[in-house]
Amino acid sequence: MGVLPEYRGRGVAEKLKWAQRDRALKLGLKLVTWTYDPLEGPNAYLNLHKLNGIVRVYKRNVYGEHFGVLNEGLPTDRFLVECGLKRLEIGDWRLEIAERSREWKVAARDSD
Repeated sequence: MGVLPEYRGRGVAEKLKWAQRDRALKLGLKLVTWTYDPLEGPNAYLNLHKLNGIVRVYKRNVYGEHFGVLNEGLPTDRFLVECGLKRLEIGDWRLEIAERSREWKVAARDSD
């Protein structure tokens, strides 16, 4: 999904994502995934903060190094975002992540 430069900063991308969520719920989906450029700060803010997405996968050079003028000659690495549709609504993934983080710290401490 892309938003023309003259419409950026107006919440258009967020509104489109919420519309996608509504459509996916009507289709009975429970999970949606998409990718974004990890070097684009506004995209990270939208996908992780506003939409409560979770990144577990880093994909290297998804589209090759000849993907449009903006990325010409650069690798097109992407984060794969996962978002449970109910999580978009209530944001409970933060509790899940906090709990897992505690578990990982305990596991790392116990393995020393």
